[in-house]
Amino acid sequence: MAAFLCIAPSCKVIVRDGTKRCTKHTKAVKKHKVEARKFTGRRNSKIYDSAAWRRLSKKKKVIMPFCESCYNNKHEVVGDVCDHILEIEDYPKLAYLMDNLMTLCHNCHNEKTADVAGARKRNTINIWYERYINDNDLVELNQYIN
Repeated sequence: MAAFLCIAPSCKVIVRDGTKRCTKHTKAVKKHKVEARKFTGRRNSKIYDSAAWRRLSKKKKVIMPFCESCYNNKHEVVGDVCDHILEIEDYPKLAYLMDNLMTLCHNCHNEKTADVAGARKRNTINIWYERYINDNDLVELNQYIN
């Protein structure tokens, strides 16, 4: 494998493992990303930054490693996002309920998020939830809808 200098400014360490940074700067970048995420002001960061959420989402991805939306359409696409079916913004008490989680690929997650945002904007979010739950045979969640 070829040897390169670490890309961190003024670092003279030679990297041979195929990465761009030496161990010291790799750890520093990871730490910076974690710290930056905590202060981005994104919605529901208390939940998403918690150890409980990380454990639960990891467990969900182990149970169902494929995108559930694609899988229902007979495609095996690896899911990389653990998403709330009933959004935290609307149902905060369901944030850590396993039945309220689904594994999605980025494309399906973005599509669902856009659909939810549109329904929320049109003030038809509960109708959207009811339809989504019925279309995807998620009857166990019906009890939580207002």
